[in-house]
Amino acid sequence: MTLWKTDHYANAPKASGWYLDLAALAGIAAAPGLLFKWLFPMPFVPPAICVVSFLMAGAFAWFAHYTRADHRSAGITAWDVAGIFTLLWIGASLASDHRHLVQFFELLAMAS
Repeated sequence: MTLWKTDHYANAPKASGWYLDLAALAGIAAAPGLLFKWLFPMPFVPPAICVVSFLMAGAFAWFAHYTRADHRSAGITAWDVAGIFTLLWIGASLASDHRHLVQFFELLAMAS
């Protein structure tokens, strides 16, 4: 089994605009939560964030796989964004109550 060489990560120079990438990533991750807090009643926000972050994590993972993004890149890649959305998905699922999710889908079924 080959061992990965992780020494180069500590010595890798930071790009000049890396903080802008981090700010954009934080904005992408926070935007659905703020939007859902404005659109839905509070008990429905965690289930809605859970569903959307699941879809976004899958979309970014598919995109990263399709474009063959490097897992070990020093910069932020689509794999990192998929990981952030996966963590949001898990956190929102732990914070939500399943009864609110059932009520949310019942409201959607009655609306259509």
